[in-house]
Amino acid sequence: MEIDFKGRIKNVDLPYSKSLLPLFEAVVNSIHAIQETSITDGIVEILIERDDSEPLLDPKDYEFQPIKNFVVTDNGIGFNEKNYNAFLTADTTIKAAQGAKGIGRFFWLKAFKNVEIDSIFNESTKFYKRKFNFLVSENGIEDHELTETQENRNITVVKLLDFHEKYKLACPRKTETIALRIIEHALVYFLSENCPKVFLRDKTEKFELNKLFEERIKALSDTNIFNIKSSDFQITHLKLYACEESKHQIHYCADFREVMHENLSIYIPDLSKRIKDEENNTFTYMAYVSGKYLNEKVNSERTNFNFVDDSNGLFQDEITKKELTTEIIKNAKQNLKSYLEKIKEEKLKQVENFIKKEAPQYKPVLKYQEEYLDQIRPDLPDDRLDIELYKITSNIELKLKEKSKEILKTDITDVRDLESYKEEYRKFIEEINEIGKSKLAKYIIHRKLILELLSKTLEFNIEENKYNLEENIHEIIFPLRTTSEDIDYEKQNLWIIDEKLAYHNYLASDKPLSKLEPITISESDRPDIIIFNSPFAFVEDSPPFSSIVIIEFKRPVRKDYSEDSENPISQIYSYVRKIQDGIVLDKNGRPITIKENTPFYSYIICDLTNKIKEISENYGLITTPDEMGYFGYNKNLSTYIEIISFDKLLNDAKKRNQILFDKLNLPR
Repeated sequence: MEIDFKGRIKNVDLPYSKSLLPLFEAVVNSIHAIQETSITDGIVEILIERDDSEPLLDPKDYEFQPIKNFVVTDNGIGFNEKNYNAFLTADTTIKAAQGAKGIGRFFWLKAFKNVEIDSIFNESTKFYKRKFNFLVSENGIEDHELTETQENRNITVVKLLDFHEKYKLACPRKTETIALRIIEHALVYFLSENCPKVFLRDKTEKFELNKLFEERIKALSDTNIFNIKSSDFQITHLKLYACEESKHQIHYCADFREVMHENLSIYIPDLSKRIKDEENNTFTYMAYVSGKYLNEKVNSERTNFNFVDDSNGLFQDEITKKELTTEIIKNAKQNLKSYLEKIKEEKLKQVENFIKKEAPQYKPVLKYQEEYLDQIRPDLPDDRLDIELYKITSNIELKLKEKSKEILKTDITDVRDLESYKEEYRKFIEEINEIGKSKLAKYIIHRKLILELLSKTLEFNIEENKYNLEENIHEIIFPLRTTSEDIDYEKQNLWIIDEKLAYHNYLASDKPLSKLEPITISESDRPDIIIFNSPFAFVEDSPPFSSIVIIEFKRPVRKDYSEDSENPISQIYSYVRKIQDGIVLDKNGRPITIKENTPFYSYIICDLTNKIKEISENYGLITTPDEMGYFGYNKNLSTYIEIISFDKLLNDAKKRNQILFDKLNLPR
């Protein structure tokens, strides 16, 4: 060969995923060789030789042994002088009319270490035998022999020997799977009336591919023609029942052979698994697409097509990959219409059930289901479904935001069709209201989950053989060692104690008094939560404060309260005095004054142990009507104080929110 042979093989593009392509090329070459003759009894035989270096524990496992060699035999025209010279010519065009690019044999040496060819052929009334090795060497051809023979029949044997390891590992092993892959690759030949008999066998199995094709594929096929920019394309719809492949695919063909394929689930998410037919049998759908345009656009390696990228609209006469695929998807959907409708119906039930029971915040998605639910794969687990619905909801919100800007920019005096504008505006308001309801539902569910978490935290910790620390409860209400300027509104749950606590000017959680931003006090005392409020009507951003709230948590079932340092009421009063007596500065360091009558509201969250009851009564606090807490007022310190048991805290929060949970049909 008059080429840099090693360099040519090195530059051949053969992905490991296409490890069967060299075999396909050999089989198609055999079919071509038979078509060149006038015989009507053409036969192609394919033998699989497996790597049996390791003994089998069970003979049934034979078909799972890796493949070492393929041997392809045919009774076609053979390696006569014309065909042999063509074989010696790189990128020959001798079989261009049959779609051959003249490089198939290079795939052999990309995947196999050696190829042996033995051919008996008839030329000038005599029979000759040609034998040679084809391998990666300086010339590619080694040990060539040509002799006259007494045998009087055409036969060519191509042995693809010693699979390279990475291609061997990627190659399917089951004989039946390989048989179906050969059929799929050479589909057009099997559809033709003059297709030769093709057999595939190994030590234990033998398949007649023509019969396999008739029984499992052709009987269930359907073909139609579609047109794009004056170019006709043929699409053959196949239902493969025996195929192990679970992915539905588009197969793009050129010159009677498959070039590339894509998974249909990329374009039709509902095709994420095998389809069930009316008898509850499952099949995989394959669409084979061919046409003159594809024949002209296939690349030299026959691994892809040279479609133009017409994103700028410069090649309007050319057909883009997107245009072709769009039309293929349209045809595939029509062919599978009844199956897709059933899949979509089942998916909708799943989504509706999930939204109703677990995630009512996604109800707007159901209202606009046709446009958005096609994006969701069926049978997703709840956590994945939640993510997909969240994405769709976010997309709806984004579109509404863009639409709102467009509507708000519209000058009503420029509107020509007032009725159309009013209808568009009405739909927009309806959609934005739906999103508002969705966000409210999401927040209500958040509250339900927080209360469940709080209830769990209050339980006895069996693993640690003790109750959780007060910090665990504190963290649920408001994150430790933070301020209201660090935390988003959604991340604080002060509503559990009292709804109005959520509306504050400044909050510090587990911060030393000396580090509180609105005030300056030289003390290391650290209230659990301290809130500085401004009058709600004025929404002031700086002091003077209309009130100050202090919250103190105690560990569940705690009993060891001393009279002074651990006495929670004494602690609260101590905080109040230090704030009242402190030198107070605003955020800019300017002195301010806390008014003498500024009220303090304090909450002590704890279990009502005998010690807490005793302390409460000693301070003159009054039992609440439900006997689950105490309250009182210290006139000298202008301090209202309330002791709330954990049970009361949780029960009251549940009661306040139960009407909201019921409206969303959340379980009690």
